[in-house]
Amino acid sequence: MLATIITDVYCDSKPAELAKAIDFLCCPTDALGWSSAGIYCFWNYDTKEILYIGLASDLVHRFRQHNGLVDVSPEKCKRAQITQYFRESSLLGYSIFVQSPLAQPLVWRQKRGGEQAHGEYWGDDEEDIGDGEHNVRIMEGTLLRSYYMLHGRWPAWNKIGGRRTECKPGDYPSEVNLLNGLVGQEHPLLARLTIRNLANGDRKYRRYEENLHAIRMIQSEFGGTMEQAMNRFSKLNPTTETLIAQIVEAGYLAKHPLIPI
Repeated sequence: MLATIITDVYCDSKPAELAKAIDFLCCPTDALGWSSAGIYCFWNYDTKEILYIGLASDLVHRFRQHNGLVDVSPEKCKRAQITQYFRESSLLGYSIFVQSPLAQPLVWRQKRGGEQAHGEYWGDDEEDIGDGEHNVRIMEGTLLRSYYMLHGRWPAWNKIGGRRTECKPGDYPSEVNLLNGLVGQEHPLLARLTIRNLANGDRKYRRYEENLHAIRMIQSEFGGTMEQAMNRFSKLNPTTETLIAQIVEAGYLAKHPLIPI
């Protein structure tokens, strides 16, 4: 289940740095952090306007394609739009909506063994090859339809609205607005640190967020408050009681994302 949104903001000289952090958190070749298959969003840092909602089986590989860090046909990425954006603005927002590593699909880096392999981007016309990708397809369509319901149009860089037949337009009518990162910072779906702060900071914060992901899944499934979901989680997993207490005592849930530039 997609249950954690992690945001960041970068300038045109820092895409490689952000890519490294995405790969650390969402690497398909380990069982840590989150699955490489997820939703991503580009948004205008100044206006908070959502510019593009997309999906990928390998988030970092797709990010690299969009930012010109690996070769891909111009019509298959948003490199032109990103280049134009940076001519007018200094900072671009980027968010990922992620799921458990248990939902990791088989991707080209696993098949071919390593960062140097050259694989093909899994695109909208490909067939599903796992539940992790299926979940992402449904969520992409849901978020795009929700955006359309709220604004009467698709995001500026989106040409189509995802798989309509798999959409559930009423499920996430407002969560789409969380993708721009700085809106509704108190929402339980939002990670309390940025992509780079989580990847490069204290390991304890990654442990917090990995466990909070499971708690967010419980809250999404059963409803109620975050506190109630945390209590349910600790009862289901008694060994996590100390960690949950640390999260609460540290006031971690009151943190606002810090934007490393």
